[in-house]
Amino acid sequence: MTDKNIRMTNKKEKVIAPFYKANIHERRPAAALCRAAPLLLVLLVIGSCLYGCLYDSLILLWVTALLSMGLWTYTMSTASKSIYASLFLLKDLEVGPRPEAQGSSRDGQTTQLAPDMLHLIVIPNFKEEESILVETLQALAEAEHSKTFWVMLAMESREGKEGKAKAERLTNSFATRFARMAISEHPENLVQCHQDGSQNAEVPGKGANVKYALSQGHKLCTELGVHQDSVLVTVVDADCLLHPLYFSRIGGEYATLRQTDQHSWTMWCAPQFPWRNFYTSPIVSRVWGYVQAAYEFGGLTGAQWGSYHMVFSTFSLPLSLASDAEAWDGDVAAEDHHVSLKCFYYWLYNATSKAPVKGDEAMMWEPAMAPLKLTPVYLPTKSTSVANEVYWKSWVERWSQAKRHAQGVSEFSYALLATYDAFRTGMITNRIFSFSLILRMAQVLLKVFCIHLLPVCQGIAMAMLTVKWIASGRSLDHCPSKLWLFGDLNNWEVHQHYLLCGIAGGWVLTWPIVFPWILLMVSNTLIMYKSFLRPAMLNRSGSLWHSEDGKVPGEACSLSVLTFKAWLLIFVDMVFGMVWILIPYGLVVQLIAYVNIFRDGNRSFSHVSANKGVPTKLSSSYGTIDNGGAIDVKTDEPAQQPIMIA
Repeated sequence: MTDKNIRMTNKKEKVIAPFYKANIHERRPAAALCRAAPLLLVLLVIGSCLYGCLYDSLILLWVTALLSMGLWTYTMSTASKSIYASLFLLKDLEVGPRPEAQGSSRDGQTTQLAPDMLHLIVIPNFKEEESILVETLQALAEAEHSKTFWVMLAMESREGKEGKAKAERLTNSFATRFARMAISEHPENLVQCHQDGSQNAEVPGKGANVKYALSQGHKLCTELGVHQDSVLVTVVDADCLLHPLYFSRIGGEYATLRQTDQHSWTMWCAPQFPWRNFYTSPIVSRVWGYVQAAYEFGGLTGAQWGSYHMVFSTFSLPLSLASDAEAWDGDVAAEDHHVSLKCFYYWLYNATSKAPVKGDEAMMWEPAMAPLKLTPVYLPTKSTSVANEVYWKSWVERWSQAKRHAQGVSEFSYALLATYDAFRTGMITNRIFSFSLILRMAQVLLKVFCIHLLPVCQGIAMAMLTVKWIASGRSLDHCPSKLWLFGDLNNWEVHQHYLLCGIAGGWVLTWPIVFPWILLMVSNTLIMYKSFLRPAMLNRSGSLWHSEDGKVPGEACSLSVLTFKAWLLIFVDMVFGMVWILIPYGLVVQLIAYVNIFRDGNRSFSHVSANKGVPTKLSSSYGTIDNGGAIDVKTDEPAQQPIMIA
């Protein structure tokens, strides 16, 4: 036990356990109960609605009204923030990297890197098309300060000799474009150890891969004398293209923050839009993208105004935070959300560990240390949606992806367990309380609940209300038979039920989705215009990021015509596809995930790579087509030999 884990008062030891290391697979009742929590909450909603259907319609109305108002508020607020950010915060995206990447950028923000500043970029992948990785590396090579980047290809040993050969070919082609390239090969049969002494086999996937790759990257930095406080880690999904100014933007901000305590507690994330193949991807993929793009963009925008949000897919954080918090675990499915949550609870652990303790007296206290902060980077990341050359296979692969995303509800269980341990071993045991910390913990739990449980609970309640309405001859008890503006103003009970029925959808059963539907459509149209169509039309740099236009057809068309085409496709998708597609790919997969988490957490989860389509932007003589030679095909310079880290 270290000094910072122990508080000495009146000759009595007070211990704050590292509750951020909690794991839902531990062999203790609290972990089992937290795994069961998502399923129990859904069963509670079902039971309440069934009772309301059979015995008391007022209960059914109240449950549906509360859930509908919650989902309506969450969706409206995130979509509105997404629209606001698209209109006012996505600026000058058509601007590319400058020939001399020094001094101040055009928006007045410094892009000057500190002399000892280092970007460590990890690209986890498994059985990804080599051409997709070529484009990802090409986009990195086009970024400002790319000659200073350390890039690590995080491969999987289960991909065999083919994966190793692919990594070596990529390294041979791109080594001269960066300061250093390395290859890590995540071995099979590793285990994740828990605090209670138990252990589980790692879950094959991005989380376990990045955990291993980052440990090797940290080791490499140590061996070469690079202090971890000087390193920013960026995890990049294999199909993601980052804006050429992304790294100079966060590098400049980090260099400034290093003069304060905030640099250790800051994470960065750019909004990610899966529209590289917007027009050519199947409707089942686009429908999910509409929801994901607006939710993530709106949530990320809200983070700058004090609300809690989690990083998604591609993000950056200091190596010191990633290492000290042990941010990646090997047995998680939603590694990005888990990193956010674990870093938050690590910050909370440090905050409570440094609380002043006065004997056995309970005390109110506010943390003096800088809060954990997620900083939005309004330079969007472009990724692809699931698409297979055989159309029906796209639906199958999207189903596998949807199940993987739904498994992220395990992070609600983790957040519950870490919160319980924080109170049990820290705040209550040591009699220290803080309104601000309790509010932050509530925000965290509410955020994960809204993502993974609220839509399902609201959908179930609304479906049961609809069945009750049809079975009762298209009427509901306690609800008026017709709309009216004026009535008995002195009869509060009538007005109360009238309002309750309206919120629950008792007037018009479709109203809870109409306004969010409109905002989602507007939000995604603006995203396509500001992030894809306009930068491609006004491309000034010729970078790969800028050339991505969502594959909207019409090279000779004006920007307004292309935008209309994008809007029309979004409109048709949302009118004819959103509701019925989200039932199996939203409701059903989430219910399956609740059962899986209750039964055995993430241990039975198997990661299936989805086909995202083969890009065609680069010619067939680049990267993979280097015929295995060790000459960089862009510079004709001798390439470095790849660093193998096994």
